[in-house]
Amino acid sequence: MKASFLPSSRTLRLRRLSARLLLHSVLLSAGLFTIQTFAEDPGDPYRPLLHYTPPADWLNDPNGLFRVGPEWHLQYQYTWPRQWGHAKSLDLLHWETLPVALVPDSAGDIWSGCTTRDERNTSGFFKPGTGGLVSVYASWKKPKQHISLAYSADEGATWQRPPGNPVLDTGSEDFRDPKVLWHDGSKQWSMVVAAGKQLEFYTSPNLRQWTRSGEFGKLERPEQVFECPDLFRLPVDGAPGKEKWVLLSSVNEHDVCEARYWVGEFDGAIFHSETPAPKLLAFGPDDYAGITWPRDPATGRTVLISWMNSWTYADKAPTKPWKGCMTMPRELTLGAGKDGQWMLWQPAVRELWMAPHESSSVEFKRLEASDGRKVLTKLRTGGIRAVLHPEAGSKVEFEMFASEHGKTIVGYDSAKGVLYFDRRDSGGPKVNERFPLRREAALPLDADRALAIELVWDRSTVEVFASKGAVYLSGLVFPDAAAEEVAVSAKTGSVAVDKLEIVQWK
Repeated sequence: MKASFLPSSRTLRLRRLSARLLLHSVLLSAGLFTIQTFAEDPGDPYRPLLHYTPPADWLNDPNGLFRVGPEWHLQYQYTWPRQWGHAKSLDLLHWETLPVALVPDSAGDIWSGCTTRDERNTSGFFKPGTGGLVSVYASWKKPKQHISLAYSADEGATWQRPPGNPVLDTGSEDFRDPKVLWHDGSKQWSMVVAAGKQLEFYTSPNLRQWTRSGEFGKLERPEQVFECPDLFRLPVDGAPGKEKWVLLSSVNEHDVCEARYWVGEFDGAIFHSETPAPKLLAFGPDDYAGITWPRDPATGRTVLISWMNSWTYADKAPTKPWKGCMTMPRELTLGAGKDGQWMLWQPAVRELWMAPHESSSVEFKRLEASDGRKVLTKLRTGGIRAVLHPEAGSKVEFEMFASEHGKTIVGYDSAKGVLYFDRRDSGGPKVNERFPLRREAALPLDADRALAIELVWDRSTVEVFASKGAVYLSGLVFPDAAAEEVAVSAKTGSVAVDKLEIVQWK
């Protein structure tokens, strides 16, 4: 996301990482593409089975998401110098890695952006009476970032660069990650761009000439910058025919990377927030640069995917020859939270639980603190779907990747009303001094005290979907290769068990 305008230490780390991984780029340039399966690689204890990772080299932000019939296309920041990797999937779980989509040209390196469908051929890039895909992205030519275009008339199989790139150059070093959409109400293209400490809006009749129309947000701390904005409409749950706009953007600091969102109205020129303060999309620590695919016309779904990492330690992950992982895609719905304010729900995509799997249920109906820990299974990749009823003051914990050397904990403290993720004793190699941490999210229970929770752990990832996606937690872990035990316990008090199902994907 950053180059010379970033802290120099991060730029140097990325360049050193690029040099180490350059050899592995040959795998892709030689046409050695792969299809990800659920089969484990015993020589690689950390490569997830359910999440997209590149065959080799560096991956960060998802970019240019588009659909072709039943295919979900994922493009992403890849290697150094920056370019766009490309993969596709029919089920959002099995991914086929395709040839690199965009490589650097005279306008500069290829940084983050989006892909839109120019159905009306407003750009003039396509044959009369036809349309096609247009990618709008930030190109970087030191020290400036500017907006450039590429287009495809064959559904993303090949891309062309039009003359005239870059199409928008403000002379800024912080001007990146454009999200473009056609706004029906104003009959024009609208674009939101991350411009340092604010988001800026632009309009265009043809994707080639842009006029600034407004700005939004103002970050206060000197180290903060906006990145990776997204703007989309969602139906309001329980209000047929009503929709609201959601503005999403990630915020990068030296030690904290997080995604935030606002809900409101968009008139094609400027966003008007109805959210008093930005809300966290995820309670982390590893969810960044999330963006959405266009709404699925067949199902009405809006699906989001993020980079499952943090710039605090991204280049320190003990994985090779690859670095970088995407989150589990999530389905977004919008409604009012318990405080009456707008709120996003984001459960895992339904394809996860529809994929072939084996499941088993526990026989016990209650957890008591005096019972100690109960071992549920031994799996490096698996899931749990549970409905629990913690009594007042009780605490329940799930352990993943447990061994004599450590464990990763997901727990609920009913006295405090918080769900938490704890990897301070997760085992495995040391990543850096900021990697061991505990994160928590407020999750008060309803009158029936039901806690619905879904856990997905996948060799080096842990994700938590609580209360049908009202709270989402995601974190990387790098346990010892032999750590596979999964257990549950009541640490204090008593917890009734309505449902506790263990899932193993085939």
